[in-house]
Amino acid sequence: MSEERRSETSAQSPAQTQTQPPTGTPVVGPALPEPTTTNRKLIIAITIGVVIILAITIGIIVLLYNNPGPTAVIRDIFIIVLAVVSFLIGFLMLVLIIQLQSLIALLRNEIILPT
Repeated sequence: MSEERRSETSAQSPAQTQTQPPTGTPVVGPALPEPTTTNRKLIIAITIGVVIILAITIGIIVLLYNNPGPTAVIRDIFIIVLAVVSFLIGFLMLVLIIQLQSLIALLRNEIILPT
């Protein structure tokens, strides 16, 4: 059986045998950086921020659920604001398409292609 193993290793090119670690040796990847105090502080700050935003959101939902009158008014105002923003985005998309069309025309007329 050892002769079979030797014939397998001799059939491999030298480049293949150099890149493979010897059997029994654990493969170790690149070392990961140790967490620093700045990273820990950032993670703690982000976690606290997410918890605060979640608490405020839950509080708003509870208040709106308990007061259906003001909730209807807020909903109507929000729908109007969304409609206005949708019209604004549509108008700006038209302006963008017109500007893109003029840029394409400029490039077609001004760029001289080598022949």
